[in-house]
Amino acid sequence: MRIAQKRVVDYGIYILTSFVVVGIIFLGYALGVPRDEFMRWFGLIGATLVIFSFAISESRTLWSEKTFWILISVVFFVHCGLFATLEIAKVNLTGFKIMVICFAEISLLSMLRALVFRKH
Repeated sequence: MRIAQKRVVDYGIYILTSFVVVGIIFLGYALGVPRDEFMRWFGLIGATLVIFSFAISESRTLWSEKTFWILISVVFFVHCGLFATLEIAKVNLTGFKIMVICFAEISLLSMLRALVFRKH
Protein backbone atom coordinates (compact mmCIF):
# COMPACT_ATOMS: atom_id res chain seq x y z
CA MET A 1 0.00 0.00 0.00
CA ARG A 2 1.37 3.41 -0.90
CA ILE A 3 1.95 6.03 1.76
CA ALA A 4 -0.87 8.26 0.46
CA GLN A 5 -3.33 5.37 0.57
CA LYS A 6 -2.18 4.43 4.06
CA ARG A 7 -2.79 8.00 5.25
CA VAL A 8 -6.30 7.98 3.80
CA VAL A 9 -7.01 4.71 5.62
CA ASP A 10 -5.55 6.12 8.86
CA TYR A 11 -7.66 9.29 8.61
CA GLY A 12 -10.72 7.16 7.90
CA ILE A 13 -10.05 5.15 11.05
CA TYR A 14 -9.64 8.36 13.08
CA ILE A 15 -12.91 9.77 11.74
CA LEU A 16 -14.74 6.49 12.37
CA THR A 17 -13.37 6.37 15.92
CA SER A 18 -14.56 9.94 16.50
CA PHE A 19 -18.06 9.05 15.31
CA VAL A 20 -18.13 6.01 17.62
CA VAL A 21 -17.06 8.12 20.62
CA VAL A 22 -19.63 10.82 19.88
CA GLY A 23 -22.25 8.11 19.31
CA ILE A 24 -21.50 6.56 22.70
CA ILE A 25 -21.86 9.96 24.35
CA PHE A 26 -25.22 10.57 22.69
CA LEU A 27 -26.37 7.04 23.53
CA GLY A 28 -25.51 7.56 27.19
CA TYR A 29 -27.45 10.83 27.17
CA ALA A 30 -30.44 9.27 25.37
CA LEU A 31 -30.58 6.36 27.83
CA GLY A 32 -30.54 8.75 30.77
CA VAL A 33 -27.32 7.47 32.29
CA PRO A 34 -26.33 9.82 35.14
CA ARG A 35 -23.50 12.11 34.07
CA ASP A 36 -21.14 11.17 36.90
CA GLU A 37 -21.58 7.46 36.33
CA PHE A 38 -21.16 7.87 32.57
CA MET A 39 -17.97 9.91 32.98
CA ARG A 40 -16.48 7.36 35.40
CA TRP A 41 -17.05 4.48 32.98
CA PHE A 42 -16.03 6.55 29.97
CA GLY A 43 -12.84 7.47 31.83
CA LEU A 44 -12.15 3.82 32.65
CA ILE A 45 -12.63 2.75 29.05
CA GLY A 46 -10.57 5.67 27.76
CA ALA A 47 -7.76 5.01 30.23
CA THR A 48 -7.73 1.33 29.33
CA LEU A 49 -7.52 2.10 25.62
CA VAL A 50 -4.71 4.61 26.12
CA ILE A 51 -2.65 2.40 28.41
CA PHE A 52 -2.89 -0.84 26.50
CA SER A 53 -2.81 0.57 22.97
CA PHE A 54 0.40 2.41 23.91
CA ALA A 55 1.94 -0.64 25.56
CA ILE A 56 1.07 -2.97 22.70
CA SER A 57 2.07 -0.60 19.90
CA GLU A 58 5.40 0.18 21.58
CA SER A 59 6.15 -3.54 21.91
CA ARG A 60 5.75 -4.57 18.29
CA THR A 61 8.95 -6.65 18.36
CA LEU A 62 7.53 -8.74 21.23
CA TRP A 63 4.20 -9.63 19.61
CA SER A 64 5.43 -13.12 18.74
CA GLU A 65 6.43 -13.78 22.37
CA LYS A 66 3.87 -15.73 24.41
CA THR A 67 5.33 -14.23 27.60
CA PHE A 68 4.53 -10.72 26.36
CA TRP A 69 0.83 -11.54 25.93
CA ILE A 70 0.72 -13.21 29.33
CA LEU A 71 2.27 -10.08 30.89
CA ILE A 72 -0.20 -7.80 29.09
CA SER A 73 -3.11 -10.02 30.17
CA VAL A 74 -2.05 -10.09 33.82
CA VAL A 75 -1.58 -6.32 33.91
CA PHE A 76 -4.94 -5.87 32.15
CA PHE A 77 -6.76 -7.92 34.78
CA VAL A 78 -4.97 -6.06 37.60
CA HIS A 79 -5.92 -2.77 35.91
CA CYS A 80 -9.59 -3.80 35.66
CA GLY A 81 -9.56 -5.04 39.26
CA LEU A 82 -8.06 -1.76 40.46
CA PHE A 83 -10.66 0.35 38.68
CA ALA A 84 -13.50 -1.97 39.73
CA THR A 85 -12.37 -1.65 43.35
CA LEU A 86 -12.24 2.13 43.04
CA GLU A 87 -15.68 2.12 41.41
CA ILE A 88 -17.21 -0.09 44.12
CA ALA A 89 -15.68 2.14 46.81
CA LYS A 90 -17.18 5.17 45.00
CA VAL A 91 -13.81 6.93 44.89
CA ASN A 92 -14.16 10.27 43.11
CA LEU A 93 -11.87 9.89 40.09
CA THR A 94 -11.27 13.21 38.39
CA GLY A 95 -9.70 13.45 34.97
CA PHE A 96 -6.39 14.41 36.58
CA LYS A 97 -6.42 11.36 38.86
CA ILE A 98 -7.15 9.09 35.90
CA MET A 99 -4.24 10.68 33.98
CA VAL A 100 -1.91 10.06 36.95
CA ILE A 101 -3.04 6.43 37.16
CA CYS A 102 -2.52 6.05 33.38
CA PHE A 103 0.99 7.47 33.61
CA ALA A 104 1.82 5.19 36.54
CA GLU A 105 0.47 2.11 34.74
CA ILE A 106 2.30 2.92 31.49
CA SER A 107 5.51 3.38 33.48
CA LEU A 108 4.91 0.11 35.33
CA LEU A 109 4.25 -1.74 32.08
CA SER A 110 7.44 -0.32 30.55
CA MET A 111 9.48 -1.35 33.57
CA LEU A 112 7.97 -4.85 33.64
CA ARG A 113 8.57 -5.25 29.91
CA ALA A 114 12.20 -4.19 30.33
CA LEU A 115 12.64 -6.52 33.32
CA VAL A 116 11.05 -9.57 31.69
CA PHE A 117 12.65 -9.11 28.26
CA ARG A 118 16.06 -7.74 29.20
CA LYS A 119 19.01 -9.12 27.28
CA HIS A 120 21.15 -11.57 29.27
